Amino acid sequence: KSLVRGLVLVIVVAAFLVGLFSAFWHRNPWLGLLLINAGTAMKIVVSVVLGKESGYAAIVPSLTSLLIINVIGFVVWRFFKDRLDPENRP
Repeated sequence: KSLVRGLVLVIVVAAFLVGLFSAFWHRNPWLGLLLINAGTAMKIVVSVVLGKESGYAAIVPSLTSLLIINVIGFVVWRFFKDRLDPENRP
């Protein structure tokens, strides 16, 4: 049972990383941000499910980093929105 959980966790993390690298390789920051948000949500769920009581300690740092990443994404979007528009690329 523990081996299956570990294997599933490794596969999910590998799929997340491949998706994240692919999003940035294709210069799609919105997909990257979406995957970061989904990955953080999965991290919280896994921490609570597998860590039981100690897993709750991961919630506040995860949500804080998620907030910071999304605020930075919003600021970058506002500052560079004309450059990020595919129609304005050379």
